[in-house]
Amino acid sequence: MKRVTLVVEDEDLYTAVKVQAVKQHRTLREVIHEAMAQWLEAQEDAEDLALHREALAEPGEDVEAVKFFAELKRSRTSV
Repeated sequence: MKRVTLVVEDEDLYTAVKVQAVKQHRTLREVIHEAMAQWLEAQEDAEDLALHREALAEPGEDVEAVKFFAELKRSRTSV
């Protein structure tokens, strides 16, 4: 377990988060951990999306999805 000191400059934000945590019977540690995990997941999703867009932008032969799946189905049934 790693420890970190968090300085919250916005007292209203701190109070609002603390109140919601208490209402949900959760600790600030749990709430902050959840927020960090969600932030990291969003960063990974953004990275995946960027890679996807990059791949789509690469030059290549365009194949319509319908044709692709029809050819795939034919190749599987002919085996």
